[in-house]
Amino acid sequence: MEPFGESRDTITFRMLMKGGRNPMESIERMHDLSLLSLRELLGTMDSGEYDDNILSGIINRDNEIDKFYFLIVRQIAGAGGFEGIVWVQAAKSMERISDHIETIARLLKDGKRIKKDDLLVFKELIDLYGEVMLTLKNKDLSSAEEILNRIQKIRAKGADLKNNLDGDHRKNILIYSSFRRVGEYISDMAESAINLS
Repeated sequence: MEPFGESRDTITFRMLMKGGRNPMESIERMHDLSLLSLRELLGTMDSGEYDDNILSGIINRDNEIDKFYFLIVRQIAGAGGFEGIVWVQAAKSMERISDHIETIARLLKDGKRIKKDDLLVFKELIDLYGEVMLTLKNKDLSSAEEILNRIQKIRAKGADLKNNLDGDHRKNILIYSSFRRVGEYISDMAESAINLS
């Protein structure tokens, strides 16, 4: 049994090993958990508090996200078809995004930091990660192309920030690299939306 959803006064559990579930429910839940991790990560970085409980929660949540990825592969594998392949690729991108979020959380727990001004470049990833799921579901070509353009700008700025690190800041280069990788996987999801449209 795994938690599948929650509200203020309820928690829903589902048996993930049981077949017959709608793959789209699993994909949406996986995305919700991954997006929550990104929000919490950037939120604690923005506050400057680097809350250890939040960072540990992000690290632990990655295991749950991995379980959803393997569930989605099992759910879609039997169905086959081009659209199924695209959704598995999108789920893989979400799983990799979550891995990089976990990596950043671990680096922060080890005392690594990035400049507060530099964080502003990566905060837009929250909106883009939310938007790309709607773009995929709606097979929205124009929205996908807009996301690709916005991500390209973030990746370019992130590369400049990383290349201009000096002194003690160089030891934090992996945080910058992981944020850029998050952007690249969001781009991959936008390209999946183009493939579906």
